[in-house]
Amino acid sequence: MSITFDNASNGTTIGSGTNISWSETVGSITNGILIVLAVATVTISGVTLNSSVNLLQFGSTLMITGGQQGSLWYLLNPPSGLNTMKISTGSTGGIAGAGVSFANVAQSGTFGTLATNFGTSTTPSNIVATTSLSQVVIDCIFDQSSSSEAATTGQTIRANNGWDLDIGSIVATGSNMTLGWTVSTSSNWGEMSVALNPFVPASPLYAPLVVPGAVVGPSIWQGPPGLKYPSKMGPVIRRANGIFRGGGGLMGKNILRRKWWQVL
Repeated sequence: MSITFDNASNGTTIGSGTNISWSETVGSITNGILIVLAVATVTISGVTLNSSVNLLQFGSTLMITGGQQGSLWYLLNPPSGLNTMKISTGSTGGIAGAGVSFANVAQSGTFGTLATNFGTSTTPSNIVATTSLSQVVIDCIFDQSSSSEAATTGQTIRANNGWDLDIGSIVATGSNMTLGWTVSTSSNWGEMSVALNPFVPASPLYAPLVVPGAVVGPSIWQGPPGLKYPSKMGPVIRRANGIFRGGGGLMGKNILRRKWWQVL
């Protein structure tokens, strides 16, 4: 299944405080993920959904020149509908946040390797590793100016909260990707990029052959005398009493190998 974009919120910001809250709508998606980019001038203590569900932090906090810090938080299988997001800090400071949601994302082994970078310029960039064309890369940027941001070609900006915080996404190339932004005013910036892995349905299991009147045990298959099956593959083992064992292993193993047996 292909990863698909669901929804996004530009979030909110506060110049000085200990928490911020905003509304985040999630669609009726399966194997979904909600990702929040949290940015603050002080330590972020946590991100919650509807005051009771704690999001998990992915990777480490990125500290940039000037003391601003950013971190990624996520929730697998988020509830659909209108939700309230909240970012809390350990002390008073500037806080900003925004969120995005995607469908058909792996619920285990969800992420690739987080790549981070920071600097001072008008051209932020970051190199992220991808391994498959079915991945989708999340690329986040935050900076300390009041400038506008534009993403590199091919990347779609999903969220921009107006406090120099953006979340973009782009389909992976299956190799290392250089993702960049341009900002109108040179400033301190930080960039965080990571690939999302797609949900892969489990392979179907073949049920063993069940014959009416037969009993399948751990090591023998007992069939009624006189029951006949044509031999399609493998050896045919015959015993007059209708009880026989598989020459290559347990009967369950042989049946799963789709061998046919014959009782005479």
